[in-house]
Amino acid sequence: MALCRVLVNGSEVRNAVHIAPGRIDTPMLHWNHWVLKENGDRGFPDLVRQHLPSLYDSVFRDGDANALASALSQLGLEEAENQAVLGRYNDRRKMNLQTEEGIISPESLASYLASLMLDAGDRESGIVEVTAPLGCISVVRRPF
Repeated sequence: MALCRVLVNGSEVRNAVHIAPGRIDTPMLHWNHWVLKENGDRGFPDLVRQHLPSLYDSVFRDGDANALASALSQLGLEEAENQAVLGRYNDRRKMNLQTEEGIISPESLASYLASLMLDAGDRESGIVEVTAPLGCISVVRRPF
C-alpha cells in the first residue's frame, strides 16, 4: 500500500487500484480448513478434485455428507473419521459464512473484477475491498 501511495502521488501512475478480497471459496481455503484447522487427511481434497471432480463442490462447498460418503467409497477410504472431519469443517464454514467477511465465491469475485476492469469511468486511486457478509457481495472503496 505504501508503494501505491507513493506512485499515486508521483506522475508515474495517475490511477492505481489494489483489490483486497476476503476469504475466497477455492481449493486453497478448503484444504486449509480441512487439513490445518480440522486435522483431516492431507491428500483427500486433492484426491476428490482430481479423481471425482463432479463431487468436489458437493463435498467442499456444500458440505454434503452423502457426497462425502460416495467419494470415500469410490476412493476406498474410511468413512467414520472423515464424516467427523466433515462435521467440524461444516461448523467452521457456517461460522465463517456468518462473519462480516464471509466467504466469497470465486465466480462472484471474478464477475465483479471483470465489471471493474471493463468500467470505462474514471476511478479514484485506492483499495477495493470485496467481501461476502452473510453470502452477499459487499464492495468498499478506500482511497490511499
